[in-house]
Amino acid sequence: MPVLAWGMIFGGFFAWAAASPFSFGIVWSPASAASFGFIVFFGTVAAFWCFLSGLRLVSPVAAGLLNCVDPLSAYLFSFLFLSDLPGVWQIIGIAFVLANVVILTFGPKRNSELKER
Repeated sequence: MPVLAWGMIFGGFFAWAAASPFSFGIVWSPASAASFGFIVFFGTVAAFWCFLSGLRLVSPVAAGLLNCVDPLSAYLFSFLFLSDLPGVWQIIGIAFVLANVVILTFGPKRNSELKER
């Protein structure tokens, strides 16, 4: 947990340095603040907590492979619910994600797995 927390802190710091959130002209209203809070809580905090809780039910390997498919599910939902049609870059990204899952699934065995045989 501490490694994840420090990773989030440093990732947020570098993202802030690359694209400062204060450079955008945002007009805060009660509705926009509530929407932002909803996205932060349910889109990040609750989702990440559910992922970590789910690690107790499946192996870390299965969770890692499912996590690799996460961008595909996000795009699938944007296609189904928002009618977002795939472009060239989206198709290339989907191919890279699928290639990554195949490489991780059928890639070379680790040394510890080879020693057990």
